[in-house]
Amino acid sequence: MTIQPTRAVQNLVPYVPGLQPRTRGYLKLNSNENPYPPAPQVSAALRKATNPQLRIYPDPVCTSLRSILARRFKIPASNFIIGNGSDEILRLICQAYIDPGMRIGMFAPTYTLFETLGQMFQANIITYPLEDDYGMPSAVFSSRVKIFFLANPNSPVGTFYPPQLMARLLSTRPRTLFVLDEAYVDFAPQHCLRLLRRFRNLIITRTLSKSYSLAGLRIGFAVASPQIISQLYKIKDSYNVNRLSQVAAEAALRAVPYFRRNIQRIKQTRARVRRELQNLGFRVPLSHANFLFAIGQQTHKIYRQLKARKILVRYFTSESHTPGLRISIGTEREMTTLLRTLKNLIRGDKP
Repeated sequence: MTIQPTRAVQNLVPYVPGLQPRTRGYLKLNSNENPYPPAPQVSAALRKATNPQLRIYPDPVCTSLRSILARRFKIPASNFIIGNGSDEILRLICQAYIDPGMRIGMFAPTYTLFETLGQMFQANIITYPLEDDYGMPSAVFSSRVKIFFLANPNSPVGTFYPPQLMARLLSTRPRTLFVLDEAYVDFAPQHCLRLLRRFRNLIITRTLSKSYSLAGLRIGFAVASPQIISQLYKIKDSYNVNRLSQVAAEAALRAVPYFRRNIQRIKQTRARVRRELQNLGFRVPLSHANFLFAIGQQTHKIYRQLKARKILVRYFTSESHTPGLRISIGTEREMTTLLRTLKNLIRGDKP
């Protein structure tokens, strides 16, 4: 007799990450990774840290890294917890705050991991379809859910909800815990960290995968009241962030000029590619992330054709909105290659 997992696991629809090709030659624009390498200081710090100290467990609470974050954002270190990517933090939040059957809310469409986590912890998931322009639905302000997961900017479109709107939502539903995923906020005009001073029902998650080019080292963090953070510390793995990842994150956070230059480069490329996609006939909503969402005719066919030519993007479809292609912003040369290929496909040229 085969031992069966729980019913929740049997019924779980797993989260599917972007394809990670095992062979070379692909133009990879499907996982919203930063097209530029980490700061040179990161490589130097990693070389120095690759020493006999690797035999010793890392700092279990990332003391030095939390101190850097505290100085960077002018928030006490006790308000931070570091994770193996922000996805681990999101899972810890669910583990700490979701009981089976609890009502949780999220937009549709949004980051698909939210729904996977809700299913994992047997929550009653309530989805709120976005407005036609991907704006925040008014029904959210009267929502009775216990926890609401919200990505800002929101995937797959890159819609940004300003802090004033978020403050109004938080004040309207003071008994709801809002989990605000700011994975892409460094590419947006504002952030919501200052709202933590006013609202105890807010937890913000971030990652160093996107804007700091550390996706391969898996570093994320959450900021909230010490009362919330202390609950997450109870259930995290003892040594959840390895020594090298901590060292790399510290070096990346100190390399502020390099970080700012790369952010600006990506924003400039994003603006150019949006214009050119529109010129090719796609509808491209304004994005404040490091990706664009291209809506047009036969996008699933175009997705397959691009993949056959070793150009990887993501195809997204939703019951509530028109399907399209989510395209990560690469280097100028990479995006020129993509645009040239799209032009040829639309014209019907053979490969």
